[in-house]
Amino acid sequence: MHLLSPAVSLTLALCLSAEEPARQTDQQNPAAASFQLDRFPALEERVGGVWQVHYHKATKTPEFTYGTGIVLQDWRENSLLEARRHATQALVTYGDLLKLATAEYRESIGARMGNAYSFTFDQYFNSVPCIGGRADVRINMQGVIAMLGSIAYQIPADFDTHPIVNPETANLQAWLALGEQPTGAPQPNKTLQTRLVIWADLEADAYSDCHLAYECPVSNLDLNGNGKVGRYYIDALNAAVLHYQNDKHDCSSLACKNAHHGYNRSVELAPPAAPLAPVSTLVTVLAYARTGQSAVSPLVNTPMAGFTVTVPGVGTFTTDSLGQITIDIIAPVLITVTAMDGNHCSPINGTSAPAASVTVTPGINAILQIFTSTATPEQAAHANTYFWVYTANEWVRTLAGNNAQMNTADGVTPNVNLTGSCNAFYTGNTINFYPGSGTCNNTGFSTVVVHEWGHGIDERFGGISNSATDGLSEGWGDIFGMYHPLVDNPIVGIGFTTAGGAIRTGLNTKLYGTQTEVHASGEIWMGFAWRLRDNLRAALGTPQAIAISDDIVISTIVANATNQANAVVQVFIADDDNGNLNDGTPHYTQLSAAATTKGMPFPAIQIASINTTPLANTTQTYTPRRVFCTAAAVSSGTITDVRLVYSSLGGPFQTRTMISSGNPNGYQSILPGISSGVVTYHIEATHSSATVVRSPASGEYSYSVSVPVSGPFTQFFTDNFEAATTAFTTTRQSGTATNDWQLGIPNGKTGVSSGVAWSDPAAAASSRIFGTDLGAGTSNGAYPANMNYYITSPVINCTGRTGCYLRFRRWLTVEEGIFDQATVRVNGQVVFANPLNGNLVDTAWQTFEYPIPMADNNPSVQLEFRLISDAGLQLGGWHVDDVQLGTYVVTPPNAILMLLPEQAAAAAPMTLSVQTLGAQPFLIAIGDLPGPTSIPGIPTLLVGGSTLTLTGYTNVAGVFSLGFSAPTPASAIGSIWYSQVLTLDAAFNLVTSNQFINLFTQ
Repeated sequence: MHLLSPAVSLTLALCLSAEEPARQTDQQNPAAASFQLDRFPALEERVGGVWQVHYHKATKTPEFTYGTGIVLQDWRENSLLEARRHATQALVTYGDLLKLATAEYRESIGARMGNAYSFTFDQYFNSVPCIGGRADVRINMQGVIAMLGSIAYQIPADFDTHPIVNPETANLQAWLALGEQPTGAPQPNKTLQTRLVIWADLEADAYSDCHLAYECPVSNLDLNGNGKVGRYYIDALNAAVLHYQNDKHDCSSLACKNAHHGYNRSVELAPPAAPLAPVSTLVTVLAYARTGQSAVSPLVNTPMAGFTVTVPGVGTFTTDSLGQITIDIIAPVLITVTAMDGNHCSPINGTSAPAASVTVTPGINAILQIFTSTATPEQAAHANTYFWVYTANEWVRTLAGNNAQMNTADGVTPNVNLTGSCNAFYTGNTINFYPGSGTCNNTGFSTVVVHEWGHGIDERFGGISNSATDGLSEGWGDIFGMYHPLVDNPIVGIGFTTAGGAIRTGLNTKLYGTQTEVHASGEIWMGFAWRLRDNLRAALGTPQAIAISDDIVISTIVANATNQANAVVQVFIADDDNGNLNDGTPHYTQLSAAATTKGMPFPAIQIASINTTPLANTTQTYTPRRVFCTAAAVSSGTITDVRLVYSSLGGPFQTRTMISSGNPNGYQSILPGISSGVVTYHIEATHSSATVVRSPASGEYSYSVSVPVSGPFTQFFTDNFEAATTAFTTTRQSGTATNDWQLGIPNGKTGVSSGVAWSDPAAAASSRIFGTDLGAGTSNGAYPANMNYYITSPVINCTGRTGCYLRFRRWLTVEEGIFDQATVRVNGQVVFANPLNGNLVDTAWQTFEYPIPMADNNPSVQLEFRLISDAGLQLGGWHVDDVQLGTYVVTPPNAILMLLPEQAAAAAPMTLSVQTLGAQPFLIAIGDLPGPTSIPGIPTLLVGGSTLTLTGYTNVAGVFSLGFSAPTPASAIGSIWYSQVLTLDAAFNLVTSNQFINLFTQ
């Protein structure tokens, strides 16, 4: 748990309906509003606590969920091995919630990430890899599951993994799609082979079907490094081109593999020594390189650590951190260097390569000097690139670990002085730089080298995510450059231009969700990282700021986040010290401020939480209803007061104090029983800091009480939309597209949206309807993206009417409710909502009828048909006809019992009243349990436990009333009375009243 300072901005806990997850956005960050966080009631029901979830749009799986944390009861030690055991088990335990289905998941990444362990499991189906399909688990070092998630293809069990197209045909199709002849130049990625995979468009804004496909690598760079490098995905059933994935990542948008590589290099020993005794001799390797940040920084004669030195007749050696090797020789030996080569890169290729040599005499220390102080920029590019790759690799290993991914990065091939200018790029474990020309300096220097190398590290840990609107990998490259131990500077690419211009800065003002060019988009993630470091610097000083930001930002590369919002969550997880993100993290103040500055969503602190199960609709008339909740402080302090605030039948709001329910942090209160209609309510809890937490955060919980009805439907309002005008009005609440609610004749448009087939009606039974885009002319019949719009009825007077129902004809096609919402509301109360999971696709007109007790005896009733869409899949939308309000005959109750008020303090005045059908004898049973109690020959009583009975008679009007005082003993506080009347009906049959419930307080 974390204590909060007054300066911390507190975001309060929400308590939301299990049936309808609410969209949560940080009010300080309007630019992040499009990023949807929902409550995850299924996980809350299973493990308790409060959990947020973000659904992946293309797979409709929980991409990540975080919250209170799941304490691991069998946590044996703080180790990667122990965390792996629990991570693997978590996929089994929570696989149904993550929608992992029948696929196989193989660990691809398992590494420390700040204060947590990060595990990624790649998805396979019938041993065929699913491109980008994965499951994720993060386990805090205290033995708590901090995050679960998946981007799991929803593959049918009968999905056929046998291709019809052969790989040769697929490759031909890929090159045809490329539309180019091979250049004949040497290519990177020479080892990549065509393979059979399962592919879906994971960047789609709507659900994406999966395809059996061939992944066909294509590489067509010319001698200058210009051209395409990437992969085509070709459908393995029909050879259709599905997608092109770019694998070449340039440094900016302004036109701008040897077997011995590995972290632990083995030494190749020379043949058996000659009879003469060898002499240990020290050799130091130095090179003139630009160790400063600018492209024109002074050349510094620098030791080349980790450098490969081949000594003829002796063996191959690797220099230490001082750039030194010790060799045992018996005679002078000539050591020559023609390429910069070391344990963290392959030999550097390019013009102006070094040609250095030294003759080493036994026992006389020597210096192998590479280049001079007058080295040209093209010569220096070799030494610069080597130096910055080596230092970056050594640094990142301290944070991401000495693992297989970093060992693969040791094989990166640098190419310098390519023909061209003003650019650099990464592709296929190669980094490529251009010489100085025109307005640009040689790009083989400091942060540009580290940026491109950073792309490679991103690829090693699961692949590069670099969509134009997110630019995550571009941001990663810049962060590696800014954070490098020899940099600590927000400016990347100082001196990139001959005029002294740089490429980008972490102090940019770009906001999340506002950019459409990949490098500009990356500046948001870059900017978050720099603002975080600066915030930490202001609070803790530079040494701690660097250590903390390195540990909680750079280490999260192992999490392989696929977008910036997810990446921010991983940083919070890495910083957290107990697996519970709801109570903040040790550096929450600095993290949240950085995210807010960039307009990014982030896991906000919840100072207190309220959990409750909203009451459902009921047919039990006149029966009060108990409300239960748990209310607890999350981070610090205590709960001092809990209240139930309610409105019955549209009346003014009233407040009742909630008292202990006897469970830990448990509270209870009671709502009035009503004849029919709607009760709305919310719960408030006061924290010891004087902060009030509300559940739900906005709006009200509500439920309706419906009366038993019989007989025919009698309408009193109707609109069949046959007239040229209607009293219904249309409103666009948000969105910029045309408001296409239309009154007229439908045109039967059809479509297929992301594989979902839909159709609109060709004509209604009464020809004219009200609907979204009726498809006239060239209109496609589909509703627009990112819209919130509705139609509203005129005000309808329902005074004197009881047992009201809404009846209408519907033809609706809409994406599932976690993305698009189609609702019917009466006076703001939802009476219909499309399912959260599964698209709703009507194929014919249907008549629907819903009880609307909120209209009973209400003089001001309005109907609303609403549609809210996101950026993804759009179907045909609403089509509505023959809207009617009417009533059925209400069956009167046999008896009514009231003991008011339902919740009373000790000695408070109360009134007992009984109503019967005419003058009747009655018996009242009162007990401390709700029953049921069964007695032969008597209707079942909803009273039990310790009971008492009272008898009496109603008068000729069927009414009995008695005043009394609520019980006074202290033992009565918190007690519950359940009561019911047993009486006679007009035919002298024994009948019962409604059950009544009373709660007694202090």
